[in-house]
Amino acid sequence: MKLKLFALFLAVIVSSGVILAEHVYAYQYLYDVDTGTGEKITKDRAGGNFVYYYTFNSDKSKCYMTNENGVVKKTWSSTPIVYTYKGTKNGALIYHGYADYLRSGSKDVEGYIYFSPDYKRLNVPDSRDARIVMVLEEYQSDKFGAPSQMW
Repeated sequence: MKLKLFALFLAVIVSSGVILAEHVYAYQYLYDVDTGTGEKITKDRAGGNFVYYYTFNSDKSKCYMTNENGVVKKTWSSTPIVYTYKGTKNGALIYHGYADYLRSGSKDVEGYIYFSPDYKRLNVPDSRDARIVMVLEEYQSDKFGAPSQMW
């Protein structure tokens, strides 16, 4: 009986989009880089204030794009994009991700993202232009002009 209840609990957790995670990392957009020229390109990506959240499982073998509470985002995809650790190259931790689109006839999402070894930087190649890489760094709220006290 206890095993059946546990299985039911686990099924509810998985179907709700919650993952059992060790850590949620927050990243804020800095700029884009043209990898052909090395030129920094500042784009208006949500006004430059958009924060991306990635939640990792306990051994960091997988991560998911989530909200700040670690709840998996499932908006345009029938399944969340699950990124799986593939190895290290040139000092970057390589994760490969894949998700199916909900809309029939749409292309599936597949690609790589790259973290620094301390997980403080994230590079995301642009899906529309392979030369462009979006550069993000660990989000720190005090860096963006928070008041000295709450009013």
